[in-house]
Amino acid sequence: MPRPTPSHRWTAGAVAVLLSVLAVGAGEAAPASAASTASWEVSQPGASGICGGTRATLALDGNGRLTLAASRDCTPALDPGQLALRTTTTDFTQQLEFVGRSDRSIVDNYTMLSGKSRERSRAATISTFTFARGGVQLSVVVRVSQSGVAFRYVLPAAGTVIDDATEFQFPADTLITTAAYAGPHETPWSTTTVGALSAGSYEFGSLLRRTNGMAVQISEGDPDGTFSGGGLNRWGASGFEIGLATASIPVAAGGMTPWRVVSVGTPSAVFQSTLVDDVARPSRISDISWIRPGVSAWNWLDGYESGQASLSQQKAWVDYASSQGWAYSLVDGGWKGQTWVPELVDYAAQRNVGILLWVHSADLETAAQREATFTRFRDWGVKGVKIDFMDSDSLNRYAWYESTLADTARFRLMVDFHGSRLPQGSSRTWPHLLTSEAIRGGEFLGDRTITHVAASPFTRGALGGTDYTPLGFQNGKPNSDAVELAATVLFDTGLLLPAGTRSAYQARPISEWWMRSVPVVWDETRLVGGTPETGGVVARRSNERWYLGAMKVGAPGTISYSTSFLGTGPWLAEIVDDAPNGTLRRTTQLITAGSTLSIPTAVANGGHAVRFTRAVSVPTSAIRIRVQQSGLAVNVAFAGTANGDAIVQWPASGDTNNYFSLLPLGDGYVRIVAQHSGRDVVILDAGASPGAKAIQHDYGNPAVTNDEWLLEDAGAGRFRILNRHSGLYLTVTDSEWGTPLRQMPYRSGDTLQMFWFG
Repeated sequence: MPRPTPSHRWTAGAVAVLLSVLAVGAGEAAPASAASTASWEVSQPGASGICGGTRATLALDGNGRLTLAASRDCTPALDPGQLALRTTTTDFTQQLEFVGRSDRSIVDNYTMLSGKSRERSRAATISTFTFARGGVQLSVVVRVSQSGVAFRYVLPAAGTVIDDATEFQFPADTLITTAAYAGPHETPWSTTTVGALSAGSYEFGSLLRRTNGMAVQISEGDPDGTFSGGGLNRWGASGFEIGLATASIPVAAGGMTPWRVVSVGTPSAVFQSTLVDDVARPSRISDISWIRPGVSAWNWLDGYESGQASLSQQKAWVDYASSQGWAYSLVDGGWKGQTWVPELVDYAAQRNVGILLWVHSADLETAAQREATFTRFRDWGVKGVKIDFMDSDSLNRYAWYESTLADTARFRLMVDFHGSRLPQGSSRTWPHLLTSEAIRGGEFLGDRTITHVAASPFTRGALGGTDYTPLGFQNGKPNSDAVELAATVLFDTGLLLPAGTRSAYQARPISEWWMRSVPVVWDETRLVGGTPETGGVVARRSNERWYLGAMKVGAPGTISYSTSFLGTGPWLAEIVDDAPNGTLRRTTQLITAGSTLSIPTAVANGGHAVRFTRAVSVPTSAIRIRVQQSGLAVNVAFAGTANGDAIVQWPASGDTNNYFSLLPLGDGYVRIVAQHSGRDVVILDAGASPGAKAIQHDYGNPAVTNDEWLLEDAGAGRFRILNRHSGLYLTVTDSEWGTPLRQMPYRSGDTLQMFWFG
């Protein structure tokens, strides 16, 4: 960004232009109306009383200077700060006169493919204020909802913007968790006070917490490629002003800036806010059937360039991804010039794995380059791209982002932006944008502090899909192994790219179990506890299951929180944390929703990950188990009594090979025992991969839990049957008589893996 400190706010050329503008203005009389003060209020729909809900207050002082303040439930969130632009012809920081106002209310219902929640309904009041100086107009569009305030500028006449003079003001004792501005947005996050913060430029996404309990996060939203990005310049005694990455920005008549997004509320409300998505344009992709969020193998740290150039290594990673039930495998920098990519794509497709390819932005700068590259990728059958090294928020780069997103959508290529701008709601407009880096994540080997790790979910993570690359167990890291698993919940991302090696995963089978289960698409997000200084506790719901990630900065202790987010009733908590020797361990607890869960941290900078499933009441006598989709009964084939006989679906009857006893194991799991043979339903050879068959066998070695099952409540009297060992679900593949039951990854709404008693 060209203006790193307030003393270098403008380039020499911009200053010269501005001085000429001010010289002209100095000879003009101020408009009569500008000498009079005035104020206007915009409140969220349904706001009650004189100050309830979220409100924005605009005010024009006697010098014609426009300011904006924001509050929530009568409590100040944003102190009055200037709203203004400067162009080459007009300085809108003073001598403004009010021209007019218009208002409208909206209810915006939309669906996301990734992010904090899928289905969203947002009500907002949108007010457009028009001001003028010397006959030249500037409009300010203000949008107020429960989540906060957003505003953008509109230039009714064409002009060239040379400065965004918007200010954000706070008391000096306000805590701020922030990071120094840099193009790739990979500097570390830490906390100080606004008054103690040194001069310089800082990141959008900074989180401010006032002593009155209000939290504020400042970001920008809905860039359309016609305006520059930037950051926050430290300004004045305790404020900030927007600094643009491009010093001179031509704007067409009716052109507008991105939204300046100010999320306000309690810290949990700000974390859970989707305001940056709410202000974005609706999806520009009509057919989204090809966009499929998922987990991808990523093996850059397993050999770097030489590993990416090796077909045998890439096939080995495809095999591993397939064994884990992961949707993709990403080939990073190093494959360019190799001729084997089509062979790898075919090899992966046979194993239900899609291939993603890394590409340098330098190879995609022009429309012709993109057309040629994406045509080749499409013809090969590549599913998506990781585009790297943009490293700029300039006007030209923002225009490139918009063109590149349009082009990748046209070629049906999902996108991961690396070395990129911060999220700005673009995943709503372009839902194939599944994640972005813009963070100092797991690939920074030995170059992350625990302060940064703890703060990142509250700042960068709260903005949108985060390519944090967790699970780099083999790398230098400031936190425990359990926190690496917790990071899959602390951050959301539509494309989860774990950073470990196969040997590191295989040395930690509990991590493999977790990664076969954790979703990447969420229906609900809750900040349950914690702070940027101490570490967060975040819960996310996917359909009827809840997942939680927690960490604690510092010495071993205990992390405690309410489980009220679960609603009501009994639940099973499956907990992965750190053993005293630093290895991962897995335990279970039966809990009641609303109770306090307290989990010790056995190591410094430790944490845990939890999967919550609603418990099913288990019948006390033998019963038939029916497949929801077909109505057929789970059955031991041909009423066989030997070890190894297949478990299939078959028409229900009174035969005893249709009946099973469910024997509780005391921790929520059960044995499923065939009534006629006395043998258990197990997964063949203790397989952990998708597709492994279910058979009957003697209940065996307690260290191998392929014969233990969890009945997960799926609602409406239905349940899923989860294998303890693999973390996969008992499934039939069709509705035919005699179809064997296998274990498969969770599939939302799939009645082929739902059952009922009867």
